[in-house]
Amino acid sequence: MYKYAQQNRLMHVFEGHTRSCTALCNMDTPGLFLSAGIDYTFRIWSIDNFQLVYCFKLPLTEVLTNVFLQKDQFILILGRQICIGAMNLIGRCMGIVKSRVERMLCTDSQIITLNKDNSCIAFNENGSIKSTIYPPPTAKNVKELHYHKELIYLLLSSGTICVFNFS
Repeated sequence: MYKYAQQNRLMHVFEGHTRSCTALCNMDTPGLFLSAGIDYTFRIWSIDNFQLVYCFKLPLTEVLTNVFLQKDQFILILGRQICIGAMNLIGRCMGIVKSRVERMLCTDSQIITLNKDNSCIAFNENGSIKSTIYPPPTAKNVKELHYHKELIYLLLSSGTICVFNFS
């Protein structure tokens, strides 16, 4: 944590995760933030006194490859499986993807994944697959994924932008 008003001085390093921390999120309670990592833990930290407030360990045995935080939910990537839940409950399985999830976007009504094979999958709120898209075969690599008003924008390594409509 840095304090910019005082010449970018390091104020504190929050330590606790035993493996990579993959997500940070502000909490509704002022002075607190949440971190999540592939060590199967969620940690609530106090910015005011620089201390760990609470640590929640997920009851999992599968290989956890990534964690994303979205509002009051968390999204877990367990190999090729996507699960969604709340802090005290592992939720429903959103689906199985054919390739490792590289990036994920969350909207109020769907989850969109960008996978290692360059495919994008949109999941509905109920966990069913809404649509799967593949960029043109000449695309070697998708660099970025963006979503706006039912449109998916893929930036390819060639500089080409592909636009797909999910409505």
